Amino acid sequence: MHPAAVRRCAFVAGTRPATGNYWNIQCHCILQGASVSYRVFDVSQGPDVMNGLLSLRTIGLTSGALAVQATITMASLTLAMLAADPRSGFDISRSLVGLYTSSVYLGAAIGAMLAGGFVARYGPIRVSQFSLFSATVGVAALAFGNIWIALPVAFFIGLGYGPANPSASELLARHTPKAYRPLIFSLKQTGVPIGAGAAGLCVPLLLGYMSGAETALVIAGFSGVLVLLFQPWREQFDTGRNPSAPIGYQEVRESMAMVMSYPNLRLLAAASFGFAIIQLSVGAFMVLYLTEAIGLTVIQAGGVYAVIQACGVIGRIAWGAILVRIGDEKGMAMLAFLALLMAIGSGCAAIMNGGWPMPVIIAVCALLGFSAVGWNGIFMAEVANQAPADKTAAATGISIGCTFSGVVVGPVIFGILADLTGSYAVGFSALAILTGIAAVVLYSAYRRTVGLVTE
Repeated sequence: MHPAAVRRCAFVAGTRPATGNYWNIQCHCILQGASVSYRVFDVSQGPDVMNGLLSLRTIGLTSGALAVQATITMASLTLAMLAADPRSGFDISRSLVGLYTSSVYLGAAIGAMLAGGFVARYGPIRVSQFSLFSATVGVAALAFGNIWIALPVAFFIGLGYGPANPSASELLARHTPKAYRPLIFSLKQTGVPIGAGAAGLCVPLLLGYMSGAETALVIAGFSGVLVLLFQPWREQFDTGRNPSAPIGYQEVRESMAMVMSYPNLRLLAAASFGFAIIQLSVGAFMVLYLTEAIGLTVIQAGGVYAVIQACGVIGRIAWGAILVRIGDEKGMAMLAFLALLMAIGSGCAAIMNGGWPMPVIIAVCALLGFSAVGWNGIFMAEVANQAPADKTAAATGISIGCTFSGVVVGPVIFGILADLTGSYAVGFSALAILTGIAAVVLYSAYRRTVGLVTE
């Protein structure tokens, strides 16, 4: 049938019979005045394709993945929140808090790269439970009030933090509709700001009623309950496990070789390194920049920072919804567009001064929020799309390992540039150049992928 011959087609209803891997689709296609019906086969995705984003399974899995991400993020930030509040009794210096945070992300980078083997051997639900278990143990250890106990446990939290995304990506890629992945993955990634917000809200609230040690135990208990709540899902979703799947150096080497053998996966991993640098640099230095260089008050700068984070949450969802609308095959182009927005925002931040109107300053920071904080869900979905069908966790793990590497080194490099030059403008200019190059390379890769250019 030639596509031009179909004048109009309206979907009426879809039902799946009790047996058989197909759907009966009732529709009316106006074709030379005739109305026809089709039986459409889809073995791989079944009811989720028809029910789309509103299927109970899709909603449940997305909510579960979001809960894991939010809980492990909240756990990683609990010590910083306790140290900031004198009611907690945690007399910990800023440098030790920084060392604790670095230990978390070091463990996360290693855990992410090891995730592929663990997911293959134990399944994504069991690995998600391990992520929650690591949060439970790590936060409970804070109750001792000893930073030297907390530091090695911070590394353990990181070992659980790292696999949270690869295991969720494997689970969502297996059991949710491909067409909705950009939005589903973007919704899941809102767990990071939700977890950060939960830590900032819950810790001070709990400290109004109990000690710092008791607060840590309450948060640990919440994470432990989630470990148990995930158990009923294991039999249903941890299928196809390979008990002999390699774990450790061999698995990491194989996963890295796999990522390197796919040009787009290789590029996505490299891009995430750069994107993490700008995201963490903006998060770590924007308030200082606005107060020291632009001349805003602490309250004004804090308000602008809140705008950045809010735009990041909105952006994660909005970009995912837009990509669902225009087609998930345009994921690389969308990431190129976001990199371009990062470059524009960073360039504007570099030349910004105290003479700029407040609405313009807010607009520049909002642009950075939408792009530099809002890219993560699109990135996760595109890695899942580009990876081989049975290697989603491995590809995501290596890519996230690169991301966490950017998290670790980005703020350090930005801070060194600011100290050496006495200006934040050099750091923001470097970010603009970095993301501008990423935009060009990503869009070139998209054009090659869709065949717009030939080698």
